[in-house]
Amino acid sequence: MKFWKSPIFWEITAGVLLVLGAVFFKHHHSRYTIPQNGMFPDLPAQSSFWVTKHPYKTIADVRRGDVIVFRLQKDGAPIEYIWRVIALPGERIAIREDAVTIDNHPLPRTPLPDEGDFHIFEETAGNSIYRIALPPRLTTAGDMPETTVPPGHVFVLGDNRHHAADSRVMGPVPFEAIVARVGLR
Repeated sequence: MKFWKSPIFWEITAGVLLVLGAVFFKHHHSRYTIPQNGMFPDLPAQSSFWVTKHPYKTIADVRRGDVIVFRLQKDGAPIEYIWRVIALPGERIAIREDAVTIDNHPLPRTPLPDEGDFHIFEETAGNSIYRIALPPRLTTAGDMPETTVPPGHVFVLGDNRHHAADSRVMGPVPFEAIVARVGLR
């Protein structure tokens, strides 16, 4: 009997393919746990999910609504953040009384049932529909005058808008800082 027809050959082949598949998957994907509550309600603190490592070839591949993981230096140490891409290079973004406008077009929002002390809304950015959390009353605390996203950068916001140190605090995120995208597409 030829070796390639034997059960041992197929068991070894299956084992090698499983190991190679696991190595390939681990190289391109990783498990991530969100440390803070800035992405509540859909990704509350301690949520665990899969991310795709190095998901974009160019900044043109980034889509509004993508949830990204990026790494920036803070006090000399690399820190990873996770926020939602809201505006792309060259777009003008402003926030007034918790309403986001991009190029003078407000992001559509629909109220949903409240969760605890938060008003929950369904917001649409590009082809993405997701939930955001806002305080019980509209406020100007998160207001931001219109700014243009510079080339090679994206503007990110947390879904828990008043509990997120996002681009309103740290500025637009350079494309090179993006290390992963939430989800396996």
